Amino acid sequence: AVVSTQSTGITEKLVEVVKETITARPLREEECQNIRRMLSGLQNPSNPVYCLLWERAKQYFISLCTGVVGQVPAGFSVCSTDLQGVASKFTHLVSYNRGVFGPFYADIISEIISTTNISTTSTSCNVQLSEDATMS
Repeated sequence: AVVSTQSTGITEKLVEVVKETITARPLREEECQNIRRMLSGLQNPSNPVYCLLWERAKQYFISLCTGVVGQVPAGFSVCSTDLQGVASKFTHLVSYNRGVFGPFYADIISEIISTTNISTTSTSCNVQLSEDATMS
């Protein structure tokens, strides 16, 4: 209920910003309803925009696991500072996890790689990140 109330407030604020920004003519109520409908649809995980942004965010964090620090994905420019802050903490956590648990799992990972002939690129990171994403 809290998310719904917050998103309604954000939606209404965005509708007001659009109304103020468009000066050529006032927005009709039907147009305002369309904006509200599109914005509320972004909360649905099956929404195409939601899916696209989710995939871009996952790929960004997967690339961080491989040590490739790229630029913030398209569509995240509004929250790039926040995303970079989370990415910094994430890479620190991955590095710490690798340092603490790496020796423990090295033999297990080597055995898995040798038995399945998987290349030693970012496969283990992809699996781990995908599992973590489904848990939240």
